[in-house]
Amino acid sequence: MLLLKPIRMKSQLILGFSVMVAIIAIVVFINLVQVRTALELSHHITDIHTPTAENSMMMLNGVNQTLAALQSWMLLGEAKFKQERQEIWATQVQAPLQELKKLSLNWIHPEHIEQLREIKNLLSQLKQFQQNIEEIAQTPDNMPALKLFFEQAVSLSNIMSNNITQMIDLELKQGANSERKALLGMMADVRGTLGLSLANIRAFLLSGKSEFRSDFEVLWFKNETRFNDLKSQKNMLTPEQLKAFELFSQSRSRFMPLSTKMLEMRDQPNWNRGNYWLASQTAPVTAQLVQKLEELSTHQQHLSQQHGEKINHLIHKLVKIEWYLLGVAILLAGFFAWFISRHIFKQVGGEPFEIAQITKCMAAGNLERPFESKSTQASGIYASLQDMILALKEIVKQAHRLAQGDYSVQIVPRSEKDLLGKALFEMTQRLGDITTISEAIVAGDYSRKIDCKGKSDLLGLAINQMTRQLQQVTGESQKSDWLKTGQTELNEKMRGEQTLASLTQNILVVHQNHAPRTNRHQP
Repeated sequence: MLLLKPIRMKSQLILGFSVMVAIIAIVVFINLVQVRTALELSHHITDIHTPTAENSMMMLNGVNQTLAALQSWMLLGEAKFKQERQEIWATQVQAPLQELKKLSLNWIHPEHIEQLREIKNLLSQLKQFQQNIEEIAQTPDNMPALKLFFEQAVSLSNIMSNNITQMIDLELKQGANSERKALLGMMADVRGTLGLSLANIRAFLLSGKSEFRSDFEVLWFKNETRFNDLKSQKNMLTPEQLKAFELFSQSRSRFMPLSTKMLEMRDQPNWNRGNYWLASQTAPVTAQLVQKLEELSTHQQHLSQQHGEKINHLIHKLVKIEWYLLGVAILLAGFFAWFISRHIFKQVGGEPFEIAQITKCMAAGNLERPFESKSTQASGIYASLQDMILALKEIVKQAHRLAQGDYSVQIVPRSEKDLLGKALFEMTQRLGDITTISEAIVAGDYSRKIDCKGKSDLLGLAINQMTRQLQQVTGESQKSDWLKTGQTELNEKMRGEQTLASLTQNILVVHQNHAPRTNRHQP
């Protein structure tokens, strides 16, 4: 309270409102800080984590779809699957990748940036691998064993089949005997086992089933046996048959290592280059890519969940803070309102309306307006107003006594700055001086004067002028009285018969008696 005493009421009101504004500002500031933190977390969820997870999953789905389109092209060879794969790469792989690049500018975890760099490298490899598979899938180079079969083995088999058929046709034109029939049987067996062998090796090259290879080996062994039987009877062949047999033998000699090579190529893991590249190159890269994308998406989802939990915690914390701040604000506002209003009320001392009514009555000259305050001890303006009215009443009382001619009133100024008290004191002194002079004049003493305060002191000037005029009139009156008295006394002294000496003596006596007066009244 002592700290507020030297502060003016205006400053106290400003202080009170400033405290309220400060409390509100603190509350708003804390709210802004908490809300800003929540907004930042929400921004990370909605603008960073969620888009990152969505684009990662979109890219993952796009990678799987490109593999599906590539496999469809490998199986069916329809051009629409090539176009579909290109569109998927553009819309569901490259587009999300560009979005991830933009989002990575706001990532705060270095490992995520490193994951994105690895994803970019893996995507580049995967795209090249898929392109290589697409280019080779529907070409003969995709299956080297089949390419060798169709490009070389088929032509050799045709030569062998045509020549053995020609030999059989020529043999049918020969005369029939047991030896010729046996030779014809050999030719028929060679042609039959050749055709079946070619069918099984082709089936094995396409399917890779071991039973086809086993059948080919059994049939080829029979073909080898019957060919050797036919070769042992080569002397029975006609020149035309011999010529055809030579071509057949040459082609068969070339076919035999070729069949071995085809079987070996088919047994290799890369017998189907597209499938092999798909399994050995594309699949591992895809697995790594899927793992990286899933890790990135999972981590972003985990961060979103963490930030969501933080936002919930922050909201609950903000609600508690709001309640605490509300309680503190109510207490502080109530305390400062009570503290400042109490101090202001002590300074005012009463109701402002009552003080205004009292001052209006005072301005109108009514000092009898009663005070309505029930306080046992008035304070502040209200007490000062009471003191002022009491002082004014005392002054009015003294003024009434002065008005009734009682100049014995003792008016003592209450301080050096008591202008009204000083004025009444000086007026009382002045009236006392005037009374004293007036009493002296009544007693015939015209020698006293009033000390005039200036040309505006009309009463003082008038009294001094009156005193001078009374002195003049009195002097003239005294002269006239002397002449009359002296002449009468001289006449009395000169009556009768007197000697010159006694007459002279009487005249001198009269002259001596009146001489001082004469001298006194001479100007």
